[in-house]
Amino acid sequence: MKQVMVGIIGGGMRAVEACYLAHQAEYEVTVFDNDPMCAAAGLADVFVCADLHRTDVSGDLEACDFLLPVMDADAVPARLMACAQACGVPLLHGRAMADAALLRAHAIPCVSQGLAHSGAQVYALLPRRSPVYAIQVIGDGQLYVPLAVTRILSEAGSRRCCVEAGAALPQGVREQMQTLGQAVGAALHLRGICTVEAVWQDGRLCVSAVDTRLPSRMPSVVYRATGLNMLALLYDVARGRLAGTAPQRSGYAACRSIAVDGAQLRAESGRAMARDGRLQYAAYFFGCPEALTSFRPGRQAWGATLIAYDADSMDNVYARLDRALGRIAQHTAAAAYQPAAPARRVV
Repeated sequence: MKQVMVGIIGGGMRAVEACYLAHQAEYEVTVFDNDPMCAAAGLADVFVCADLHRTDVSGDLEACDFLLPVMDADAVPARLMACAQACGVPLLHGRAMADAALLRAHAIPCVSQGLAHSGAQVYALLPRRSPVYAIQVIGDGQLYVPLAVTRILSEAGSRRCCVEAGAALPQGVREQMQTLGQAVGAALHLRGICTVEAVWQDGRLCVSAVDTRLPSRMPSVVYRATGLNMLALLYDVARGRLAGTAPQRSGYAACRSIAVDGAQLRAESGRAMARDGRLQYAAYFFGCPEALTSFRPGRQAWGATLIAYDADSMDNVYARLDRALGRIAQHTAAAAYQPAAPARRVV
């Protein structure tokens, strides 16, 4: 039986998430990017280093079962789209973007300060540790399937935060988020994936951001908490087989991104890890069940996204994260401490 090959266009943090999901589904991954040191290059089964605006990569495209653009830029190279069409490879790309006018035209509540495509504008306006709720929607142009609700806990004015799935939610949040997700998917005539973020405003949840690319961090915690693999669902879209879905398990998961610089350990945004070069997958990383990290023995500056999960409680999840953070702090302190060499006695 031929193994599924997923083509990921772009090699940043979203591609890292795609590689993680693909390998959990036992798919293979081809990553296309012009930077040989991009974050996902070391996680791909096949890495194609090419400028997609200028290079013909049709031979590599033909080997893929479907293509998923995850570039930070919204525009997909015209050459790539033409090659995919000529090769008959499905390309799942949410080219339609949601703005406040579109949402209001469909009676979808959105924040009064203006809709963001990434959510960054909204975070600066939130009180410290205010929760932002997010939900992914998978659509095939007719059916729009909302998945699990995640909660994003952010520091004031930044996206240095923890993402969790499976935690108890205030009454009505899950139902409101599912309704918002389906409404946004229908408004976009979505064929692929979108993430809808929402915050409380005027006594109800209002959409604060919409992104039509695979996000980072959220898919991994949704997968570990529920068993729902967003990349496998996107493959269903590519095959024309999308159906309603239900969680395969009921668990708890959270992830947190960190940066280490010498003896300093700090919370960091997931996007900042893209500056660290090639990442690798690590199991039981300093006691954390999983991590995506640039750590190498002897390296003084590195980053990691820690992924912890548990079948019984969110308290156990955070205990595992805290234990790993404590071990990392001990390691960095020891690595940074270099005692001075004893002075030589001259006789």
